[in-house]
Amino acid sequence: MGLRTLKSKPKKTKTLIVDGNVLMKRSYNGAKNVYHKDKHIGGIFAFYSTLRKVIVEHKIDKVVITWDGERGGTLRLDYYPEYKGNRPRFFDQDYELQKLRVKQYAEDLFIRQYEHEDVESDDLIAFYCQSKKQMEEVMVYTNDRDLCQLINEDVTIFLADKKMEVGIGNYQWFFNHHYSNAGLIKIIEGCSSDNIKGIDGVTENTLLTHFPYLKERKVTLEEILESSKIIQEERGNKPLKVIDNIIKGNSKGVHRGPFYEINQKIIDLNNPLLPEEARESIKNLVYLPLDPEGRDYKNVLKMMIEDGVMYVIPGGENGYLNFMEPFIKLLKNEQSSIRQRAFVLVWNPAKWSMENYLNEVDRIRQGEVGQWSTSRTGAAIFPGDIVLLIQAGRKGRGLLGVGIAKSIRPDGIQCISRSRSIRDEKSRQSHLKIKWINLLAPDQRMPSETVVDVEPTIPWLRIQNSGTRIGHLSARKLLKSFEGHIRNKSLEVPEVNEAVEEIERLAGRRQISSRKDRFASKRRSFWLTAVQRKAIEMRAMKLAKAHLVKQGWSNVLDTSRGNPFDFYCVTGSKQIWVEVKGTTSSGSSVVLTRGEVEHHRKVSPQNCLIIVRNIHLTGVNRSRATGGILHEIHPWAILDKKLKPIGFDYLTGL
Repeated sequence: MGLRTLKSKPKKTKTLIVDGNVLMKRSYNGAKNVYHKDKHIGGIFAFYSTLRKVIVEHKIDKVVITWDGERGGTLRLDYYPEYKGNRPRFFDQDYELQKLRVKQYAEDLFIRQYEHEDVESDDLIAFYCQSKKQMEEVMVYTNDRDLCQLINEDVTIFLADKKMEVGIGNYQWFFNHHYSNAGLIKIIEGCSSDNIKGIDGVTENTLLTHFPYLKERKVTLEEILESSKIIQEERGNKPLKVIDNIIKGNSKGVHRGPFYEINQKIIDLNNPLLPEEARESIKNLVYLPLDPEGRDYKNVLKMMIEDGVMYVIPGGENGYLNFMEPFIKLLKNEQSSIRQRAFVLVWNPAKWSMENYLNEVDRIRQGEVGQWSTSRTGAAIFPGDIVLLIQAGRKGRGLLGVGIAKSIRPDGIQCISRSRSIRDEKSRQSHLKIKWINLLAPDQRMPSETVVDVEPTIPWLRIQNSGTRIGHLSARKLLKSFEGHIRNKSLEVPEVNEAVEEIERLAGRRQISSRKDRFASKRRSFWLTAVQRKAIEMRAMKLAKAHLVKQGWSNVLDTSRGNPFDFYCVTGSKQIWVEVKGTTSSGSSVVLTRGEVEHHRKVSPQNCLIIVRNIHLTGVNRSRATGGILHEIHPWAILDKKLKPIGFDYLTGL
């Protein structure tokens, strides 16, 4: 008999969820003396110094930052209008500028973050903990004791003021009750910091005195009410007023409805208050890889030098790598999760008619999102995977299109997983949303003979169903050959229609609007590459920033990453939000995202639109942007009659 080797248990991912506002306020107020060239940078420096320390000491694999929305708490006000009415509105211009910069650092450090304007960070954290992966442990960085409700076998709370991780094992070092009763006690006694009234005369000590089993095990509200009735019966003619208040739900304040029902809705984090789009976004933070485009820790180095953070790090420039090491490890963890894979999708005219396919091509060229079904026998396809569409059947074979997968699942999580979708939905095919880079008509396809010549190792004739995986290097060869095919045939190909699938990416790209522009486009027969789009964007941003500085704005902050505006400018008490659009066309129209429209309507007239038109592309592969004519609209009022829809989100009710 041979020796039996013991299999080690798979390691769980340890995720740190940071209550962003808590850490930011502690950092900003705790590092008041950290300046560079008379500019306070303590908030930025202390935020990432603290985060680095926690990552190292607790061996964190993944970091998520959640932020309170601008109108966070709105959903609770519907139930309890006095919610947080005791708190003065906090606004500090320097604090807000540093917070924006912290968010920018996070983007390039591959740190996941999310904010919804109507939602509080507590609810986002609670829903993440509910949606986490099976092999994932979560530690929440906060000062908010309300989040102790979330503690379980896989969730701990790092109390910032105690500098201690609190879990099931050590919970009663800090609290007198059982960890599972944290929410129940808050519901009954209320929360003074949030201005939530509790039962008149009741404190935690009152509850522990009359219901001592709160220290030992999980207790329900029904048990408390039932025990209260028994206490009153036993006391006969001498009932306790405080117990009577518990039974009747008599509160210290005014509740517009049943006391326990309202307090449960606004306090119980087992049922977080957040809209459906926020739930889907949090699920994406749990399951999806981050889009690597434009993210680079070297950008952080540039920002640290600009802000002066580099010069307050211990060791100065030499200490940079040591300071960044934990973040670079996080970045590598995230990059390793990005699946550099490629799949073949199949169109067979015998199964899906030529008319249907041509209608699909038309829809894509008009700016709509592609969708394709995949068989249950295919491999799991994830967002970011390359897809190649081939034509099969007797009427000719060949390569018709290439694109990037952005998958959908019945439960709203944007990924197709056999274990989570196909097995549970055996009777249904899976469907992919696709950002088509190019989708050709059948008579424009790259012939199968060429496809075989480019990559003879793949048995193309045997591929009958969508979902077959091919090697990434094979895919790269085919993509390069397909691009050459389009250029050699001088095919008229539309620009990548990212506006409908991911409209944020389209904002700022070249628009063909005038008759002259359309003629020029047909004559040149090319589409903008990612490098060209980036060059145009950077050229427009450079000219716009120089223009704003020349106008006298003392602080011109680049906020283009993760915000619906490109610059936030401040001089004294004056402030302005700026949107920048760069284009190689005449600039007669530009694309705006929904977020940009909503934001600039809200801040108008303290806003402006800068259009840099007639930018020229030169150099190798036309990758260098020069020239450009700057035009400013200030103030900028967005009128309905000047908006033209290029896509719709249709709710089918399914």
